Amino acid sequence: MMQTVRRTFFAIFLGITLLAPQQSFSQITITANDLLSLIGRTETIEVDTTESVAVNVGNPGASQFWDIGSIPLNSALQPIDMISPVGTPFAPQFPDANFAQQISFEDEMGSGAMYIYMLVQNDGVTSLGQAADFGDTTFIVNNSPSRMAPLPLTFGSAWMDAEADTFDFSGFLTIDSTYSNNMVDAWGTVRVASGDYDALRLRIDELTYSKTIVFGNVIRVDTTQDISYIWLAKDAFNLAGITSMDGETNPNFTTAISVTRLASTTTGIEPDDMPANLPTTFNLQQNFPNPFNPETQISFTIGAPGRVDLEIYNATGKRVKTLVSQNMATGSYNARWDGTNEAGHKVASGQYVYRLRLNGQVKSKIMTLLK
Repeated sequence: MMQTVRRTFFAIFLGITLLAPQQSFSQITITANDLLSLIGRTETIEVDTTESVAVNVGNPGASQFWDIGSIPLNSALQPIDMISPVGTPFAPQFPDANFAQQISFEDEMGSGAMYIYMLVQNDGVTSLGQAADFGDTTFIVNNSPSRMAPLPLTFGSAWMDAEADTFDFSGFLTIDSTYSNNMVDAWGTVRVASGDYDALRLRIDELTYSKTIVFGNVIRVDTTQDISYIWLAKDAFNLAGITSMDGETNPNFTTAISVTRLASTTTGIEPDDMPANLPTTFNLQQNFPNPFNPETQISFTIGAPGRVDLEIYNATGKRVKTLVSQNMATGSYNARWDGTNEAGHKVASGQYVYRLRLNGQVKSKIMTLLK
């Protein structure tokens, strides 16, 4: 069973700058390369389970210190993988994504995974949507391309956004309209279990109107508002977050409905095998297995960020399938081909050429599909 949520979203960037602090501490600046360099990392997050936590959110301004690691929590641990969208189950639905998060779940009811897809560019991070696969149920949320935050992100960055979600299922219609003001209002040091981080604090003031319609009749109209603080670092995507109770208007609130914080990070590569530096070469590996049936894996390395295209051609030179077409960071990647064309139909046995292009460089190899 598949459910689809329609979402529209727009953002206005104000370009507000707090002059003196930004100049005196401009090194806390988060760029597109900072985010893309997190691909391959797993962050384990502590998530509060009580929905009522005593907190001290601190103050806005320069040179702050937040000891979020000392907040007592009854928490559960949730690993979140930072991955390339290539090869993920919903990659065809989000062809422009170059950054994704995978959140896996497993309990007595079964297992599944959620994927959050983004496009990271030099001028901002764009939310493309999310999808989840839980056994026999699949959810796909396609956003109208919407900017999550401008980049580079620094002290004083500010913007406003508005979002509308519509969920329509068997006569039940829910419409949520959310408006938020966003501002990086502080910088300093955050302490969590995994260490101390130089960080920016993002404040989000959010107001949501929700309406539920059942068979044409409005049965519920709600208004909610809250304040959230998110701490952002160059070397951590999910550093910390605190959200107030519903209805809160005091920015120095002391009770939170939600607290998350970074517990640990891993890279997915054993330390003995980890390269000392990022790759500096442009390389395309022979696919494996080869010959193959029904699918094969193609590994490649790019030594500089840029537009990457990985395409498959048949013996007559006709393009059969595009596996990758997006901006990518320096690193090593894997792509999977299941022997289908752009329409999803199985192709015939034979030899195929796969070609990798980056910044004017081209490499190609031959593979064989047997049936």
